[in-house]
Amino acid sequence: MELNERPSCYSVYVLVVLVLVFLFNQLDRYILVTTNASMAQELKYGDRVCIPSNATAIQAILDTQGENITPDAYCANTPALCDPQEGHAILCGWKYLGTGIEYQMLAGPVFILFFTFAGVPLGITAEITRMNRTLFLSVILMLWSLMTVLTGLAQAYWHIAICRILLGLFEAGCTPFAVSILSEYFTKDYRGVALGIYNLGIYAGYGFSFLANIIDRTSGWRTVYYIAGSPGIAIALLLYLTVKEPQRNKLFDYVDGTGERKTATWKFLTAMKFFVNPVLMCLCIGGAIRQGGGYTWAYNIKNYFDHYFPSVKTEDFMTWIPTVFGAGGAVVGGMISDRLASKSGITSRLKVLVLSQVVAAPFAVLTLYVDPPFAFIMQIPAFFIGDMWIGVCLAVVIDLTPPQLRTSAVAIYMFIITAIGGNLLLLLPSLSTAMNDMRGALVVLYPTLFGASAVAFLVTIFVFWNIQRKKMKVVQERTPLILNIEEDTTVSNESLHNLVDTSEEKYLSLEAYGY
Repeated sequence: MELNERPSCYSVYVLVVLVLVFLFNQLDRYILVTTNASMAQELKYGDRVCIPSNATAIQAILDTQGENITPDAYCANTPALCDPQEGHAILCGWKYLGTGIEYQMLAGPVFILFFTFAGVPLGITAEITRMNRTLFLSVILMLWSLMTVLTGLAQAYWHIAICRILLGLFEAGCTPFAVSILSEYFTKDYRGVALGIYNLGIYAGYGFSFLANIIDRTSGWRTVYYIAGSPGIAIALLLYLTVKEPQRNKLFDYVDGTGERKTATWKFLTAMKFFVNPVLMCLCIGGAIRQGGGYTWAYNIKNYFDHYFPSVKTEDFMTWIPTVFGAGGAVVGGMISDRLASKSGITSRLKVLVLSQVVAAPFAVLTLYVDPPFAFIMQIPAFFIGDMWIGVCLAVVIDLTPPQLRTSAVAIYMFIITAIGGNLLLLLPSLSTAMNDMRGALVVLYPTLFGASAVAFLVTIFVFWNIQRKKMKVVQERTPLILNIEEDTTVSNESLHNLVDTSEEKYLSLEAYGY
């Protein structure tokens, strides 16, 4: 049984606290976007260009030699000047841009691989050990906050890499545990909205990360990490002291009427088996593609505007656009899918996924081909419409899995889409080099992936319809026989159950498809 038919005030409070937790989960990972250039310059990693360090002296030399080039071109054409021999004047110096494979590794595999591989066992552990989820969430929040603070102490590139690895490990349990808690505080009719509100944390955390530009310019990048990591300790205490561990449904212990407790192996294999379901497989493919587009743009938006429009301050726009419109889209998407799902079932949620990506993709293209501020204005519909998918996808995963396996299901889903989508940004450096154009590479890895995800979600609808048709045929064939047996009072309930096969797995599978 779910806890409440309608959300209580306390359920709403729990949701608010978990949004706050998720906000810092996102903030702590995304401040890399805005601090990376300063970090790269101090710790010397990534792409670099040779620039004048004494433009006046270089200009004097050029005037003497009668060369008609600028000091910038002189240094760029003579990179050896950035590594002067002892005793020679220092005319040029290296400027580290914070781009290239080193940065993409920090944004992608260094964080993502450990984040994804840790998420599944953490999610399953929550179910098979019956641990206190609020306590566990509080502990990992403290730990990832500590890793954020420690990043501010880094003295080398590999120090940052180690902190990112541990950050990924500790942040991995956030969404599986939080969604598991929310799925018990909110019924199916309100779950899409609740998950949409929970995902406000993504946009608020990402948007607030751009405020780090201001702190970076005034106090340095190390201060950014100290300020971002410190509040997590207080929030962890708030979570542990005020959020009750919800009473688990009996289905978390037993899956049938025999009273037999299922083993950890059974739960893991059953959760995995649900993802052999072709509907969930297609959903994961679509989610992974869309995740790839979102991740690539999120981690490279500052690099893009710094490259093509260096005078633009991204924080003037990106602090509030994702926070307001990305968050609004997530909530509205959840509300629309909930309202439609109450009438038309899961199919309506899938239609929201398709339409949102089809409509958002053109605005993502325009972002890359118009100048600021219009480029940022195009981001408003791109975020509002394009990011409806996150909460809706999670709602579909939850709808298609039984309550006792939801934490594992969410963890497996996050593992699949993040392991694939979160590493697609590694293609950007080589694609930019091959096309000799960062903008063209981003078109391939940003709006094009929006459109590709819409195709995958459309395929999911057709696969779902096909399975639904087959299941309906089975139900129609069984119904007359079941009705005849129910009229025979000599038939035991046990015989009836054996006939229609009402094991938990079968029942929930049919229920998930609307039967």
